[in-house]
Amino acid sequence: MKTGRAFLLIFLLPILAVAGLAMIINMGALYSLKQQHSTGISEQRSDLALLNEATRISEEMAATQQLVSNVLKGADAGKLDESTVYHVHAGVVDTLAGLTGRVTALVQSLDFLLGKSANTAAMQSDYEEYRNFVIMATDIAAIDPKIAGMHIAQARDHFVDFSQRAHHIAVQLGERVEQSGATAAS
Repeated sequence: MKTGRAFLLIFLLPILAVAGLAMIINMGALYSLKQQHSTGISEQRSDLALLNEATRISEEMAATQQLVSNVLKGADAGKLDESTVYHVHAGVVDTLAGLTGRVTALVQSLDFLLGKSANTAAMQSDYEEYRNFVIMATDIAAIDPKIAGMHIAQARDHFVDFSQRAHHIAVQLGERVEQSGATAAS
């Protein structure tokens, strides 16, 4: 009977050791895959958050552009008094101050994620020019609507440039998310 146990231990012990080692290796591999999956999801969320922020900024700029254009039309037609135009100007300045911080943060995040590129620097420059022309336009809208109209036309041109750059970056981020998803699926 002792030889049966010894024989069983001699053959069973190595099998149990190999099975235990295989289980440890499998657990390590599963943990590694879980970490990779978690990192991929985190990167996708970050990319999508930046994509959403670029879209929201562009949308707010469009709304501001429309508001200012409408105010200029009203001022040019003599329908708005100076205090109303000043009230709009103050609101636009506040909106643009908030957008300035968001654009700066977006550009910094994009530079970190995609690498410094002329596209993000130009995007920031387009925003700053847009902001300056909008502020100049609303500042003089009640006094000289024609000059203000020229400023808002220049602001519109910079807005279009900003939007095109933001769209290009959104496409890049979308491609990154798509590649990340394809990698995770394979």
